[in-house]
Amino acid sequence: MRISARVDYAVRAAIELAAASPDALTCDRIATAQGIPSRFLQAILGDLQHARLVTSQRGRDGGYRLALPPSEVSIARVMRVEQGFLAEVHGQRPEDATYPGVAKELTSVWVAARDSYRRVLEQVTLADVVAGTLPDAVAELAEVESAWRSFGATPSTERLPGMTGVAVLLTGFSGAGKSTITDALVAELEAGGAAVTVLDGDVVRTHLSSELGFSRADRDLNIRRIGWVAGEVVRHGGTVVIAAIAPFEEAREQARALVEQHGRFVLVHLSTPLEVCEARDVKGLYARARAGEIATFTGVSDPYEVPVRAELRVDTSRVPLAEAVAQVRAAMAGVGDSAA
Repeated sequence: MRISARVDYAVRAAIELAAASPDALTCDRIATAQGIPSRFLQAILGDLQHARLVTSQRGRDGGYRLALPPSEVSIARVMRVEQGFLAEVHGQRPEDATYPGVAKELTSVWVAARDSYRRVLEQVTLADVVAGTLPDAVAELAEVESAWRSFGATPSTERLPGMTGVAVLLTGFSGAGKSTITDALVAELEAGGAAVTVLDGDVVRTHLSSELGFSRADRDLNIRRIGWVAGEVVRHGGTVVIAAIAPFEEAREQARALVEQHGRFVLVHLSTPLEVCEARDVKGLYARARAGEIATFTGVSDPYEVPVRAELRVDTSRVPLAEAVAQVRAAMAGVGDSAA
């Protein structure tokens, strides 16, 4: 299963608010306690407010608090607030999934695991997490995991003969569509039985590059680290989807070199025009950058170097999502036109 960065941050923010309930917490306090980038947290809290799970108060002691008792808010309810909530739990039915070359009984175990995860996400509340007392369904997951492992190779690790690892890097301005395409692409690949590792630039910064800033040297180092991790996954035959602004050509090519030592590297330039990305401003970052609140921001105060060697270019303002995903998959397979 894949949980996007925003879903992860939303759950962590809600848990922090539940721990403090009924008191209010400031945005800065939540960000510090949970390690959530402030540039995401404000928008996420806004989403939770819109869903009537969180309220805010103004004034000197202003802050955020849960709108409901923690015992009435399930983890799944929080997750559904953010786009990309586990499509495999609340989207495609597990019984519809097919996995070439996988034993029928193994697929049955996988379906059971999916059903168990669904139940847990719906049953576990914020209060359960804070108190450390979880429903009996959690114990069921341990049993499913044991049965799963007893079959050996799973749909998440098994690969067809002759398949080699591949990493695809989605690069472009903030708002170009990287996360949207990543979510849809990964859902399709996993539904087909592929093992997919997602390296989101912001998540990597949180867990692997938390000491880095946004200077050119730090940005390049972050991309090189992503390239090294992707190369290790590809070396073992895995599939990697990287979603990162990656604004500089040299760092992108260094990441390519690290991956191509072991397998294939596909660079997808999301060429959505800057004015379109800024008009979308889904995270409110462009407005903050224009107001001088963000000192270094790609497209406003920092450059984006158009990739010289892209296997595919997609303008998401012109290409529908389904078609964009199909083009990326074709590029990953080594077929199709490189211009879109």
